[in-house]
Amino acid sequence: EGHFTAQQLNLSNIPIINKGLNKIKPTIGSFKLNGTLMTGCLVKASLVDWLVLVATPKEIAHRPLWATTFLLSGILLGTILFGISLAIILARRLAERFGDLAEHTRKIAIGDKAGEWPSSNITEFKELAADIQNMADSIQEREEYNRVLFADSLIPLLVIDPATSKCIDGNEAALKILGVDSHEILVGKNILDFSAPIQENGRNSFSIAGFHVEAALKNGFTSFEWLFQRTVDEIWYGDISLSSFHHGGANWFQMSIQDITTRKTEEKRRKKLEEQLRQAQKMESIGTLAGGIAHDFNNILFPVMGFTEMAIDDLEDDSSLQFPLKEVL
Repeated sequence: EGHFTAQQLNLSNIPIINKGLNKIKPTIGSFKLNGTLMTGCLVKASLVDWLVLVATPKEIAHRPLWATTFLLSGILLGTILFGISLAIILARRLAERFGDLAEHTRKIAIGDKAGEWPSSNITEFKELAADIQNMADSIQEREEYNRVLFADSLIPLLVIDPATSKCIDGNEAALKILGVDSHEILVGKNILDFSAPIQENGRNSFSIAGFHVEAALKNGFTSFEWLFQRTVDEIWYGDISLSSFHHGGANWFQMSIQDITTRKTEEKRRKKLEEQLRQAQKMESIGTLAGGIAHDFNNILFPVMGFTEMAIDDLEDDSSLQFPLKEVL
């Protein structure tokens, strides 16, 4: 406390002094003096060969340390709280932006291409939005490509389940050629619902359809002619191309239909004309043959008739041979 000196106190029993008597370097430590816990430093003054002990009560010595510790702890706690608050604010802002990004992506998924992408100054966010936009553009291009190939195709196209022969999808051209008013009516319909009960060869449509399904599954593709029926009185011919493809873990059929009723009608008419021509040719041949035979008979009969007439002229009018010879003529 500034009231004691080395001459007034016996300090030989203090550990810090015993440690520092033979040391040149300063000795630091704690000790008790008159019941008070002290902390100090023992330094040797070489010029006067003294040992100088500078000490203060530990409680007083630690006050600045505790104050500094509390101050630093407060600053650190405030910094942490500020960092947490800032992180929460940034996280919320990022969450809002990612929410906007997710909403925009959801709209793209359901086919809504309108609207602008959410903007941000964060480079990574911009890159992510650009990547998703590129992916969306690629998906849109593929959808447009598929739409042109399938939905807008002038060729009637159907997607059929091979297991049930039911229509899964179809384009507008297919609806028109089958005489169906809407896509909803088409989906779930069996392709045999649009077929004539009996095919051109006289066989049942159901049994023939099974044969063509097996051929398409085995070879991946088959084509054949088929009789369709829109109404009781309206039967038409279709040229079918049936190809198998794999999608979504299952096998499907794509069926393309071409109306060949006009061609088949023309073929039937041509066959009928050809048959009529063959009959006419037969009749002509028979006529030619008959004419030839008649000509040959004429060649034979001409001298017979001539000599008969000459014989009649040579006979008397009342001759009994007149009547038989006239019968020859």
